Amino acid sequence: MMSNGHNNCPKAFTMAIFEAAASKGDENRCVICGQAAERMLRFADYTRLQPLEMRWCEQCWHKCLESGKLHNPLNNLAPDDTISPAYLVNELNLTELPLQEALERSATAWHLAGDLAASDARITAFLQQYPQSPLLPWVLFRSAENAYRKAEQLAQQNNPAASQAFQDAGRKYEEVVSKYPEFEKAARARLGLALCRIALKQYEEALPALEAIPAPARTQELIVVSYLLADCHLRTAPEKAEDALADNMLREKLTAAAAQLETFVAAAPKAEQTPDALLKLGLCYKRLAAGLPAGNERNDLLNKGRAALERLLREFPQSAVSGAALLERAKIMALQGDKGGAINTLRQFSGDPWQRSPVAPLAFINLAIDVSPR
Repeated sequence: MMSNGHNNCPKAFTMAIFEAAASKGDENRCVICGQAAERMLRFADYTRLQPLEMRWCEQCWHKCLESGKLHNPLNNLAPDDTISPAYLVNELNLTELPLQEALERSATAWHLAGDLAASDARITAFLQQYPQSPLLPWVLFRSAENAYRKAEQLAQQNNPAASQAFQDAGRKYEEVVSKYPEFEKAARARLGLALCRIALKQYEEALPALEAIPAPARTQELIVVSYLLADCHLRTAPEKAEDALADNMLREKLTAAAAQLETFVAAAPKAEQTPDALLKLGLCYKRLAAGLPAGNERNDLLNKGRAALERLLREFPQSAVSGAALLERAKIMALQGDKGGAINTLRQFSGDPWQRSPVAPLAFINLAIDVSPR
């Protein structure tokens, strides 16, 4: 019944199985779960568990204590014994579904603990044992998340293999959204797919994945979607409007980006990306205004652009992009006919803190142009 065979579950995984069974609310299984947890504590395995597993162990033990039933059919186990899935199903009458849940939960726990290899090992085991499981979307999603995190790590190391890793992660996310479009995490999978394409500089290809995420879903971890949509629109906009077709495309891209940026800064006024979003918003309105003749529409766009930049300077004065915001504000002031105000703003780059800004040299060039005789 008990053995250390190659196909048996390690004790940490055994505990996860018991926890999954206990979560069903069955008193007898809660007792068994608690007994397993107590045994793990007794044999000093507790200190070698991951934080999430320790919490599970504590929960199982307390459930058992609360039940008042601490008979111990597992007392005869040696410290290094493991429990086979067959024993759990046949001897303890646990169904296949709790076993699947335990394996899926274990993969998630190792992912959250940062041990991607351990998580992937459990995912591989799950796919081999339960290829038709109703939990399959969750496991495939976790596999994609693991792949994306590995790609990020390679990118941080400037490893050339990062490109292929992002492609692999993208295919995994794409499998989730194509096979399970109604899956609870489908929107998050679409974001992951878009992030992979952005990492590969495939901005045009990232747009459909982002646009497929419904607006009401763009909250919490998905709140960044509007910001990413705007960034992709800006990166795919023509540099110059050399003809009517390019001009229309440019204005469409800038208008779409501005709308997404307005949505983002309204929904996430203190997010990490908000300063950059305000800078991009100011630039969008400035570029839209530059293509218009003098008039109310042009003035409104310039006012909106200036307001976005001034909000950035007011609310995020220490931001890495605050210098760029001050420079762009001066440019908008010049477009509004306030040459004196623009010059005074540019002169701020000659003193602290603005003289340390990366854009200070550009500010001095603009100042020289503005003060030179025409």
